[in-house]
Amino acid sequence: MNTATLIRELVVTLCLVVAGVPMASADNLPLPPGQEKTPETRTPSADEAARVLQRDWLFQATGEPLLERAGKEMVWTQALAARLSRGRQGPDLSAELQALTVLEKRLAELRVRPAHLRPVGPRDTRSNSGSY
Repeated sequence: MNTATLIRELVVTLCLVVAGVPMASADNLPLPPGQEKTPETRTPSADEAARVLQRDWLFQATGEPLLERAGKEMVWTQALAARLSRGRQGPDLSAELQALTVLEKRLAELRVRPAHLRPVGPRDTRSNSGSY
């Protein structure tokens, strides 16, 4: 998998988080209990791939509020893209960085919303506490 694809996948996952798409908890990554073997390598469906990315992202968020974590991930992604693009044969990540800029604006909008209008976080589906 090339670098541009990895960054694209991160951008897609961040889009889902910023858009407030409900996500499953990430309690049992990388494998569910009792499945301590590596699963068969196969190509997942688009829906299944999205669920895997969401679950993995939540696992990596380590319980941080998702809006804050999304902001950190965006900063780290920009830094990674800058490092990768510096080389003589660095990839052109301008399209991915443009998409990231759009997401940053969306994230900023979500941060200024009143708490009762924010998306409900994946770990607290009973109330709209605003800690997303």
